[in-house]
Amino acid sequence: TIGERAVCFTKLESIEISQGVTELSQYAFYSNRSAIEITIPKSIKHIDRDAFYMCTSLTKITVCSYDCEFVENPVPSSATIYTCNGSTAQSYAEEYGNPVVSIGHRYVDKVLSSSCTEFGYVLKECTVCGDSYETDEVKASGHQYTEKIISPTCSQQGYTVKKYKKCYYHPEYSVFRR
Repeated sequence: TIGERAVCFTKLESIEISQGVTELSQYAFYSNRSAIEITIPKSIKHIDRDAFYMCTSLTKITVCSYDCEFVENPVPSSATIYTCNGSTAQSYAEEYGNPVVSIGHRYVDKVLSSSCTEFGYVLKECTVCGDSYETDEVKASGHQYTEKIISPTCSQQGYTVKKYKKCYYHPEYSVFRR
């Protein structure tokens, strides 16, 4: 959280908030009259009212968070909001009359593996804002294992050891022969 009046009266022209910060409090950037551009990371989930109060030079805010709550009117109406399509920042800009520029989603594929009994899928995740959705089901692979036959001796039965490659339910077990 960047607290109330935490970053006020600075001479910074460009501010990039660190990934991991989740909230901008009321008056967080109070009277930063030199600030022209601010970048908000995808970790931000809440921007309180008047977070950028009296930031009179602010013309560009890049909002990388897809799902961020804007309380009342935290962004000056003169600032252009750059954000991904469909984000809450886009909705906010349209509701409050801020100019908005779509920076577009940049999706990468993450394959969430199947197991021997469970299906997996491909997760498309935006590297800009974190928006994601599932596509393309990955079939369960079935049980895959190697077998090692242990021959009987004079004092012990023979048996087969099965070592499963992917199975979380049966990492290894033995089948005894009679």
